[in-house]
Amino acid sequence: MKKLLSLLCLILTLSSFAFSQNIEENFKLALKEKDKNKKLALYDQIINAAPEFASAYFNRGIIYLSNKNWAEAKLDFKKFIVLEPKKLEGYINLSVAFYESEDYLSALTYSEQALKLNSTSIKALKNRVMILEKMNKSQDAITEISILISVNNDPELKLLRASIYENLGKTKEVLEDLNKYLEVMPGKNIIRYKRANILLKSDNLTEAINDFIFLTKDGNDYKDSFKKLGIIFYKLKDYSKTTQYLEQHLKSNPSEIDSLQICADSYIYLNNFEKVLVIYDEILKHDETKVEYLLKKAEVNK
Repeated sequence: MKKLLSLLCLILTLSSFAFSQNIEENFKLALKEKDKNKKLALYDQIINAAPEFASAYFNRGIIYLSNKNWAEAKLDFKKFIVLEPKKLEGYINLSVAFYESEDYLSALTYSEQALKLNSTSIKALKNRVMILEKMNKSQDAITEISILISVNNDPELKLLRASIYENLGKTKEVLEDLNKYLEVMPGKNIIRYKRANILLKSDNLTEAINDFIFLTKDGNDYKDSFKKLGIIFYKLKDYSKTTQYLEQHLKSNPSEIDSLQICADSYIYLNNFEKVLVIYDEILKHDETKVEYLLKKAEVNK
């Protein structure tokens, strides 16, 4: 009898070991898998087989976040913090799920729980600042992030503060933070483009030109930088440069009527009426309703 019991215990131990190994193997497979749906299927299998496997809930929750499935993400991160109550990331991601679903009060609650675990966590503090801003507590958000910036030189914090200043309509402060960010991250074209447009709107044309030229240095029209350069030089009455940059822009946007119109007007100032007629024909080709250009053509041909 004792031998039988020992044999049964051995079989159970081996089965448990094999079961654990199988779960671990599936977890490793899920980590390596690139396809989100296949990853989710593997995490589902793991959780069904081992409902206390905390990391599977966490990783599945991250996928739900990336899929904008906020409800499922909340359930997984709630389960994760029950299983791992001292893990900061669970509270932060649960806060993010509530933030994205616009439940800012719940988002703030879990953000504060994260900060109780680690009051100096940059990620948790940034999360709290973003929530405060959404709760129309922008000044509180500015105060908190400014304190954070004073002890941490992370350029992303300056970028976050710039976005809050922008919502408050404080252009000078926005530009100061964007300038500091780009000193550290000069290759971030999307931020340089943002700064260039703010400079353009505030009529700081010389600095805007510098940024847009930087964005087109490789010959590519980053977003619409060639067009913006054309518009700036038109404002400055430098019609030669206006046409130079607008024609670059029109290579990839040949049917853009407003750019064609500014280009034609610039050629009129340059007394290049042959070019004007070509552009008028181009406008009519793309928009037959622009009958006024038939009259303009007649005027030019006189």
